[in-house]
Amino acid sequence: MKRRIIYFIVFFISILFIITACEDDPVQVIPATVFFTNNSGYRVDIYKNLNPVNYDPSTWVCTISAGSTVSVQMYPSYDQILGDAFIPRYKVQLVDGMDFGTLQTFIDAERTLYNITIVIEEGKTYINNVIPEPEQDQLKFLHSYIEINNAWTNQIYISRGTNILSRIDTGNTYIGSYRMGYYEIQFPYYSNTLLMNQLKAFSSSDMPFPVFEMEKGKIYSFIVNSDGTVTAASTAIKNIVNY
Repeated sequence: MKRRIIYFIVFFISILFIITACEDDPVQVIPATVFFTNNSGYRVDIYKNLNPVNYDPSTWVCTISAGSTVSVQMYPSYDQILGDAFIPRYKVQLVDGMDFGTLQTFIDAERTLYNITIVIEEGKTYINNVIPEPEQDQLKFLHSYIEINNAWTNQIYISRGTNILSRIDTGNTYIGSYRMGYYEIQFPYYSNTLLMNQLKAFSSSDMPFPVFEMEKGKIYSFIVNSDGTVTAASTAIKNIVNY
């Protein structure tokens, strides 16, 4: 009986030793090195396996200045057949910040039907992953924008329905008197137009905007006049890339 107990104790201690040894010596996965070269004139953000319908900031990989190359450490692809898709988003200037009270602002654009697909294997190096210069008609903008010239004597706020909008250029919710301001109107990824029928400026009173159909990737320019009306500017609709 004692001998059985001794054998059991020895067996139990051996199992504990094996488990401890396995815990102390985990499998080491060697990351791969991936180089990205930005041959465009834009600053570019790279995203990994980004779902465009449901933007997830955790898919961001790196930011690359125009004309630069960066390297990143990446673990092997979960799917060793399809690999990983890396999507570049070009940072296009919307506001130059030259007007008093505005700040330089960049917005995202994708190149139509373009990504970089890599099947990443452990410990390997991947070069020649080039982000090209897009043609103007290849840029796909994700949203649209409103440019407002406040010719009213008071600061104004802009609302859409019951929601007060924040400016994309400064983050403020107001535009000072005789100042410019810019707003982003977000679109569902697969929608190209929106009917804008609940937009208004307000200060001491409400100043409704004209009803209009907004097209994705355009800038719509309005003036809030000193008589309390809102009218389209002389150049009411502008293309972002030609702005």
